[in-house]
Amino acid sequence: MSKWEKVRLGDVCDTNIATLSSKTDFIIDYIDISSVDNEKKEIISYKTYSTDEAPSRAKLLIKKHDVLVSTVRPNLNAVALVSTETSNRMVASTGFCILRSNDLLDCNYLFHYTKSNTFIRKLMSVAKGASYPAVSNSDVYGTLIPLPPPDIQKKIARELDTVSELLKLRKQQLEELDQLTKSVFYEMFGDPVRNEKGWEWKRISDICMINPKKSELGKIEDETLVSFVPMNSVSESGDIDTSQTKEYKEVQTGFTYFRENDVLFAKITPCMENGKGAIARNLFNMKSECG
Repeated sequence: MSKWEKVRLGDVCDTNIATLSSKTDFIIDYIDISSVDNEKKEIISYKTYSTDEAPSRAKLLIKKHDVLVSTVRPNLNAVALVSTETSNRMVASTGFCILRSNDLLDCNYLFHYTKSNTFIRKLMSVAKGASYPAVSNSDVYGTLIPLPPPDIQKKIARELDTVSELLKLRKQQLEELDQLTKSVFYEMFGDPVRNEKGWEWKRISDICMINPKKSELGKIEDETLVSFVPMNSVSESGDIDTSQTKEYKEVQTGFTYFRENDVLFAKITPCMENGKGAIARNLFNMKSECG
């Protein structure tokens, strides 16, 4: 348990964020939800408008060191630190909650906290809406954050910065290895679309068990605990985040059983989930909503 006091974000952040006036006439650099890469936790783009041409959601005047927290689909954790200033006034969408820390809270420490599983779980617990969950600004401001002394905050943030850089380097190495794997595959088997090596074609349904029934997987006791794998637990790289699975007794219907080393492939909306896939490794007696 943390030895530091926990405080509401609203007590250590400025909740009075100025908004863009319709009477102003200047150029803005607009940051919306799509401007934030939720994997890198960075602002990767912005759009430039004159104020009279700006979208209706372009309202929040932001500054360097602000932390942007998307209030829609909080499970995706689209957060970013405004690390630089642009040549124009920076404006964010009302789809963000703006966290502007005061003197008691280091902005880098705050940013790392918003990336934590603790923060994500808290927002998910208060999110409203099944297909398109969202939270309010008051939900975000009401979240508790441990508040060590400022020097300790800065030390923690520096150490987490180092860890983040190491993880980024590791991810880059894995991506390069993935490209090498694909290159070797093409060298050995050729382009599967053009099929220049003349391989025989088969329907997947002829060589695979599609959406197997419980009876086809061997004996599963009725009292066996099963784990539900939600679609958002599958990453773009094909990994399954088991921390997001839920265990319960086998009372649900309409889900798909799978076995170790089965390939899971998403086939339903929303479109951003469609086509994602993973191999079920080190998972047993599970159900999945991935078709």
